[in-house]
Amino acid sequence: MVSKDTSTPEKAEDGEKEVQLTAEQKKILKELEATGGEGKIEREEIKLEGLKYKWFIDHKYDIDPVKGLVWKDYDQISKQRKAAFQLVKDIGANILKGRSIMNVSMPITLMEPQTMLHRVACTYGYLPIYAEKIVKESDPIEKMKNYLAYSIAALYGNLQQMKPLNPVWGETYQGYLGNSCNKIYCEQISHHPPMTQITIESPLFTVNATHHIEAATYPSSIRIYSKGKHVVTFNDEQKTTYVLKERPEGQISGVIVGQRIMYYTGFMVIKDKTNKLYAQVRFNPEKQGMLEKIFGKTKATRSDFFKGLITKSKDLLKDTSRKAFYSKEMLSYFEGEWLEHIIIDGDYYWELGKKTPMEIFPDPGALPSDLSLIHICRCRRAI
Repeated sequence: MVSKDTSTPEKAEDGEKEVQLTAEQKKILKELEATGGEGKIEREEIKLEGLKYKWFIDHKYDIDPVKGLVWKDYDQISKQRKAAFQLVKDIGANILKGRSIMNVSMPITLMEPQTMLHRVACTYGYLPIYAEKIVKESDPIEKMKNYLAYSIAALYGNLQQMKPLNPVWGETYQGYLGNSCNKIYCEQISHHPPMTQITIESPLFTVNATHHIEAATYPSSIRIYSKGKHVVTFNDEQKTTYVLKERPEGQISGVIVGQRIMYYTGFMVIKDKTNKLYAQVRFNPEKQGMLEKIFGKTKATRSDFFKGLITKSKDLLKDTSRKAFYSKEMLSYFEGEWLEHIIIDGDYYWELGKKTPMEIFPDPGALPSDLSLIHICRCRRAI
């Protein structure tokens, strides 16, 4: 629990709003001012603030071997569907009256109490854990295996039913990934289309990425396309650099009626620029078409199943047939279910629950206006 501060708020400058800070926040700000802003902030101090965000999803779900991830938070689904119906009515009313649909606001019941900046930051929880192995390892293939495991594990951080709030243009978020050694900075660099810049500075690695989401809506489903550059450089002797070349497509069905189901399709392609290696992941390779469903053909794998290979050949990446997995140019084979584990050459590199991802802690030394925004988000969550 965060203790309440009953003292009088600090007087703001002319034209600025007064900002109410807790006693703990004022204490940390004074310590930072006394050290010129360079004071070391320990994880325990930040925990006292209670300003942390859970990485794991807190929604109930089941795994259907054919359909995919089935969300079971029926109360939230009911609220969202009511809001969706109202949104459709409002759009129709504006069209009939000759008004722009830009006048229709997205219902707040569809939103979660955090912005896209926080959501993106939370997907890096596993990176510091695998970074230690990657930096210590000398074999390029083994490095790629560990980075691939992180990339699969990171998908688990996107399992949310609520839509994050769109940050305003220029909005920033700064915090710590696990501890004060891993500093994360996020900024909304574009409003239309919405785009986020992410920078992470750590003794083991640096991240330079942009995050851009596009969505295509259908009568009762949504397709989500994640775009943007993603470059991670590790501070080993070679300065190994990985580039995410292609990302899988997320699909959500049952938005209006039916079961709420989510799964990935398509490919993820990772390039090791330093050692000229490639990793290709194919998601849901046995996805059924309409005719296969009608005639009752059964799938041999689950909908969250993926498989792939590590190679030095670009040509092998283009081959999606079974021949690619028997090629001499294949250096490593992997498969798994992205909701549970990944197995590379017979060994488990990630299992859900075996390794705890690091949490994201907002920087209590941020500007008072940013600290106030954090309190607003926490109050929304309580409501």
